[in-house]
Amino acid sequence: MIYTWQSENFPNFSYNTEKLLPGIQDFALELGETNGILQSFSEDTKSDVFAELLLSEALKTSEIDGGHQQNDGAGRRGF
Repeated sequence: MIYTWQSENFPNFSYNTEKLLPGIQDFALELGETNGILQSFSEDTKSDVFAELLLSEALKTSEIDGGHQQNDGAGRRGF
């Protein structure tokens, strides 16, 4: 696998909207369902969920960039 910036067409990409549309529609549907679930949470729980998501994404980004951080649960409340 290569990074996006390593592609020979970077940064001039082309794409087929018809091929992308079903995936975009599925994502939008799942996003709506997820939003409905989140609306039932208390504000504290929402804050905890968003903090956990941000931490997870930061760790994934670190791994992609070659780092190997470990989520030991520090700072977690109730997860």
